Amino acid sequence: MFETWLLVLKKLNDEKKYKLITVQSQAYLTPLDYDKLLTTIIENKTEFYNNYINELKSVFIRNTLSYNSSSATIDCWLGNLIDFAIDKNKKNFIEKLKLWLSSSFKEPKNCYSHGLDYGLLMILTNDLLQHLGSFIDNPTFYKQVSNVPKSALADMDDTLSQPNVFRQKYLKELYVDELEDDILTAWKNNVKKFIPSPKDVHSANYASHAKWLAIAKEINKKVYTKVLTDWKINHFRRINLWRELKQYGIVKK
Repeated sequence: MFETWLLVLKKLNDEKKYKLITVQSQAYLTPLDYDKLLTTIIENKTEFYNNYINELKSVFIRNTLSYNSSSATIDCWLGNLIDFAIDKNKKNFIEKLKLWLSSSFKEPKNCYSHGLDYGLLMILTNDLLQHLGSFIDNPTFYKQVSNVPKSALADMDDTLSQPNVFRQKYLKELYVDELEDDILTAWKNNVKKFIPSPKDVHSANYASHAKWLAIAKEINKKVYTKVLTDWKINHFRRINLWRELKQYGIVKK
């Protein structure tokens, strides 16, 4: 169908419609090949160019994140990565990324989801893990960030593989070793938001509570001490909580 339209438009010398149909055809044929789509949009610029780029960012973000993607704006680092793929402006990308990493993340809406910022940070950390040598010194934390849970990524294999390929290709071009301290600082500054309250528990299962307190112990001792002190005062009756904490050596067995 698209081929017929393109042949007709070429004969009619209708360049504008030809470019529009070319982009639409590529989006239909390879909706998850972000590199090919991006190249096609750039090579067939019309007054709708910005609309196409923004739509591509939205799809890329939606197919990377599985939760809270509706609240993700195209100005997040995933959207900015597409800008870098277009203009190769490393300085601009790094400045925006560092600004976000130094910010205070929004509080999660509930205890079952750490929120959008967590998902974005988790994916960035996992993508760059081979460049983050110091992270391995914190075993509980390293285990957490080296295994991105399905809840943090799109759960369809087709939509998962292509975003991975695109992200890692352009992050590799950025040579992002310099971001190690910024990424670790973001985790340190926001880890308290990821520690569930013992009040929020299902079937007396405190595994997540204990794990995140153990992570805080590794990367932010001040937060760890404050939270543990609070739990000792306000949640000392929760036997299962303290049993889980023993597994991480937080309290004596």
